[in-house]
Amino acid sequence: MNDSGIVERSGGDEADRRWLTSVVLLGLILVSFGLRIWRIEAKSIWWDESLSLYRAQHDLPYVLSNRIDFPGADTTDLHPPLYFVLLHGFIRLAGESDLALRFPSICWATALVPLLYIVGKRWWGRGVGLWAAGLGAVSPFYLWYAQEARMYIMVTCLGLLSVYVLGRALEGGGRSWYVIFVILAAAMLYTHYFAFLLLAFEGLAWLLGTLRNRRWRSIWVFALVGAMCLPLMGYAVYRLASGPEM
Repeated sequence: MNDSGIVERSGGDEADRRWLTSVVLLGLILVSFGLRIWRIEAKSIWWDESLSLYRAQHDLPYVLSNRIDFPGADTTDLHPPLYFVLLHGFIRLAGESDLALRFPSICWATALVPLLYIVGKRWWGRGVGLWAAGLGAVSPFYLWYAQEARMYIMVTCLGLLSVYVLGRALEGGGRSWYVIFVILAAAMLYTHYFAFLLLAFEGLAWLLGTLRNRRWRSIWVFALVGAMCLPLMGYAVYRLASGPEM
C-alpha cells in the first residue's frame, strides 16, 4: 500500500474514533441528566433549601444584602449572592416548585460531565477524558448536590472551568483567555467563599507559569480579580473574627 493509502486509512480511523467518542459522551450526558432529574421531587425541600427560596423570593437589593430576616431575628447569610441572584430570576420564570428550585443545580451538574471530558482530554488524553466524564455522570456525590437547591454544584462547575481557562491562558492562548478567567474567578468567588482556596492554587500556577515564561504583563489578571472581590473581604474578615457559630 502506498503512503497516500496509509494516510487516508489513518484519517478514517481517527474520524471513526472521534465519532464514537462523541456518541459515548452524548450518552454520558443523557445518563447524567436522567439520573439527576429522576425522582427530583421525591423528597421535600429541607431547611437550607428553604433559605435559598426565602432569599430568592425577595427583590434584588435584599438578595445582595446577604440578609435573612426572621420574625424577631435578623441574621446574615453565610454565602455570597450570585447563586441567589440567578435563582431569583429563574423562579420568576419557572415558579417555585421543588423541580424549579432544583433545576439550575441539575443543569450545572449535567454541564460538569462534558467539562470533565474536555479538561481530561486537554491534558491527559481522550481516554482519561471519557473516564472522568463517566465517573462524573454516575457519581453519588455529584448526584446528591445536583438535586439540592444550593450553590455547591455551581461553584464546582465554575471552579473546574476556571482551571481549564487559566491553563489555556498559560499555554499562550492570548489575552481573551485571561479575560474569561477573570470573569470566572469573580463568579466562583461570588458563589462560595471556599473558592478563595482554589484561587490561591491558581495564583500559584500562574506564578510558576509566569516565572517559566517570563511574561509578567499578565500580573493585571490577579490584580483585577482582587479588586473585583474587595467587597467580599470585609465580610470574610468579620466571619473570621466572630469565631465559630453558636
